[in-house]
Amino acid sequence: REQQELSSEALEVWADCHSALGRMKAEEVAKAKDCLEEMREEERAQVSGFGIEFSVDEVGGLTPLCHPLSQDVEENSNHAIRYLIRSLQCCNHPGRRTEVMSKLAASYTNLGEHYTHTGRFTRAHQHYRQGIQLFESIGDKQATASLSFRLARLFASRACSAINHAGLSPEQQADLSKALPILEGALSDLTQAQQGGGGGAGA
Repeated sequence: REQQELSSEALEVWADCHSALGRMKAEEVAKAKDCLEEMREEERAQVSGFGIEFSVDEVGGLTPLCHPLSQDVEENSNHAIRYLIRSLQCCNHPGRRTEVMSKLAASYTNLGEHYTHTGRFTRAHQHYRQGIQLFESIGDKQATASLSFRLARLFASRACSAINHAGLSPEQQADLSKALPILEGALSDLTQAQQGGGGGAGA
């Protein structure tokens, strides 16, 4: 159990690194990579069995620094999400689980907003759906509601983006009809989360 918790903490740190990299400029990423490589070599020289390498069973084949470091938002967000999911699976401490779930919700939200702002409606739709299913499965009503609100807003925004005097097109009507039940579901999840004393980490 202690080894699992250490693995979870290390994976959370690497998720934090990727989240930070997604906010950096190219030259800052290059400097960060050099610093991380130097730190890793120093720690390996000082401590036998330095704890940044884990078995496949512990991290599902994810090894820190196995990905080329870049400033790409989508790439780093996806790496952060994968690390956080594995961190959550290894985490047994209730307080840390809440923290990891909060970071996971934020990462899902940020990537969904990135897809939306870059005009990738289908990808944003798929991403929000996946996030909703994930947070439903771990019982985080607040994060489920937050992502549902964003999904409903995605459909509503597309429906309202090309309104003209002739009225709504069939496609716009379809988008609005999809947004309404999603919004109702989000309100229901949010109510349950509030009644349950928070119900999760949120986004």
